[in-house]
Amino acid sequence: DVDVPKEKDLYRIGVLARVLKLIDLPNGQLMAVVQGTSKCNLINMIPDHEQIDYANVVAVEDVVNTSVPEKLHVKVVRLTKMYTSILKMKNAAAELATGLSHIGSDKILINFISSHVDVPMAEKQGLLAVNSYEERVALLLEYLSGEMEYYKLRDEISDKARKNMDRQQREYFLQQQMRAIQDELGGSSPIEGDVEALRERASEKFWSDEVDAVFERELAKLQRMAPMTPDYTVQYNYL
Repeated sequence: DVDVPKEKDLYRIGVLARVLKLIDLPNGQLMAVVQGTSKCNLINMIPDHEQIDYANVVAVEDVVNTSVPEKLHVKVVRLTKMYTSILKMKNAAAELATGLSHIGSDKILINFISSHVDVPMAEKQGLLAVNSYEERVALLLEYLSGEMEYYKLRDEISDKARKNMDRQQREYFLQQQMRAIQDELGGSSPIEGDVEALRERASEKFWSDEVDAVFERELAKLQRMAPMTPDYTVQYNYL
């Protein structure tokens, strides 16, 4: 977030990158397309007289601690499945999920997911700072588990809201059918009797136009409800 960062503004762990392309944007800004080559540790900055900062860095290699590579592979398979499921829940671009299937290296998969996982920058920096692939996978699984729970809860709430909407629409449809049947039989529906009684009681009140508008709005809501539902009783008692 700092336009002209000083050494104190930089993380000590970073990535060496090769500039592949520079693109002039319509808004006058310059975008650089870069390719990471290795992780590094910042030793110190070397200011240049041309206002270009150089730095002394030391390359850092990530390691696999386990003596059995298959253990890490099993965790990476689980990580990939979890991340793919989250991408589907988020309706993310299909290219991301497709890209995962074409990565044949466990280490590259771990780093790819680390760079795309939806966590704050501080957490991403923490993933980069970890030198063990096993520890990085453990952190990713922790982050993704929390994210998956969030999207599952979101989908459950959406599903409940959709079912509730479907129920209200079904009740409204049945109510309209009941009214049609009552009209055919030449009778009146229970709702009409309740509405008429409430209107008679309302005619005896001396209230303001604002209160009258609220009453009419709530009365119209009552007319849209099915009389056999609990919501109808609650609305009627409220009126």
